[in-house]
Amino acid sequence: PALAGSRAGAPDEIAVTGAGLSPDGQPLASENLTLDMSAPGLSREDAGRVLMFTVKSFAEETAKFDISTMHDAVKLLVDQTVTRVTSLRSTLTDDRLKLQFQPIVSLATRSLHHYEALARFPNGAPGPTIAFAEEVGMVHDVDLLVCEKTLEVLATDPALHIAVNMSAASLGSDIFVVAFQRLVGRNPA
Repeated sequence: PALAGSRAGAPDEIAVTGAGLSPDGQPLASENLTLDMSAPGLSREDAGRVLMFTVKSFAEETAKFDISTMHDAVKLLVDQTVTRVTSLRSTLTDDRLKLQFQPIVSLATRSLHHYEALARFPNGAPGPTIAFAEEVGMVHDVDLLVCEKTLEVLATDPALHIAVNMSAASLGSDIFVVAFQRLVGRNPA
């Protein structure tokens, strides 16, 4: 018998309780799940992002999973998320994010008013990549890098006027605002 307060009897307790709740009276089995997140380039912070995103995605998944497919579904979601996070992180750290500048024209004068800096990612359309960055909490890094690259362009031609779109999540983050202020303070263009 298990000592009072011990969890040694937990699997039996789960099975007995589950049998009472199960429509067919069958005992529930408990199972551990170990997730491998030792991917190269995956920091501890990004591993936490992977877990949070995976749990949220799994909870919101509309497909129905039965108890026998949950293990595989969670593992697949983790593997896919690790791949996406490490790919985005390497895009940011390996200087593969590029900027394009969209001219913005004044309707009143029909002349160039300013440019808008647009992030371009090597793997395709920016919309899904930025949406993913927002969901996993990496959009601050994207926004700071876009600002940094824009300031580099402004340093070469201070007469330019360039607007940068930033995520509401970034603007609402005190940590981002402090990092942004430091960046602008180092590069007064």
